Amino acid sequence: MMEPRYSQFLLMTRYSFLAASIVALIAFFHRLRKVDRKNRIFEQKYLLALSVALFFFNDPIFAVTLLSQSFIPALFSTIFVVTFYCLILLFWLVQLERVSKENERKGTKLMRAWKIVLIAVIWLTLILSYITMTFAYQDDPGIDLETEYTNTYEIFKIFSLLLVLIVLGIFISYYMQACRTWQNMIWRNRIVFTFSTYFIFCAFLFIFTGALSVFSNNGSRVLIVISVTNVYIFFLQYLYGPSEEGLREMEEYKKIEIQRLYNQYEYLNDEAIELNFEQENPEDHQGNEQRHNGRQENQPENYQEQQEHAF
Repeated sequence: MMEPRYSQFLLMTRYSFLAASIVALIAFFHRLRKVDRKNRIFEQKYLLALSVALFFFNDPIFAVTLLSQSFIPALFSTIFVVTFYCLILLFWLVQLERVSKENERKGTKLMRAWKIVLIAVIWLTLILSYITMTFAYQDDPGIDLETEYTNTYEIFKIFSLLLVLIVLGIFISYYMQACRTWQNMIWRNRIVFTFSTYFIFCAFLFIFTGALSVFSNNGSRVLIVISVTNVYIFFLQYLYGPSEEGLREMEEYKKIEIQRLYNQYEYLNDEAIELNFEQENPEDHQGNEQRHNGRQENQPENYQEQQEHAF
């Protein structure tokens, strides 16, 4: 069991950020609801999923996990944390490539199958690693995994290192592409690109220092992980949330589009009325054509040249 004052600190930290994440989620969803689904960009759609995942990352059942001796709550708490960070990794795999190849597009074609498979493998590796850590620390808080589980520890360490090198290699290639197209980026992508660089560095430190463990005994490390993660998502919600000016421009565009469609409908309606009149009164229509042809025959020979010069 943890020292009571430290347990109170963890509970206060977790549930304070949990409450903040609920407020931020409701505010972001309320603002996003004003935008038609067809007009939402990829980041707004994915960020809504990340905002929900952040709620679970802050762990609503953390009190049960901390105060009970059951392995089941600890298992769910571990799944919440690992799933959130894997969703973040998938977001970066798409976003860092998107800023250079799909700078101003709403949708994306960069959510490829190999990225999903790679993240699924990372998710499974982290789940097995952190569940092992959680189970061992719950049974004995003073255990040294490197000593007690030498072979298993080394296997997961090497495999995890290979996965990290693969992901880092992909990120570096995306960074090189983004640097070449920096001048053509919209301002929002520049800000996200710059700020995400800092958080990517922090995220890899969190993963490979064991900072994401549910039973971490380092209070400052827990506070840094939770605060940095929440602030990053709050920043993205603010940046990708539709502004009041943007919503006004969207309303003006809707009015213009509705007026255009109305004018088009009126034009087609007039054409249909005229066509029905011609079908119901063929003699009048033929007479109009004869009079029109007669006017053309009476025109001077150079009439066509005059018309061409007029235009």
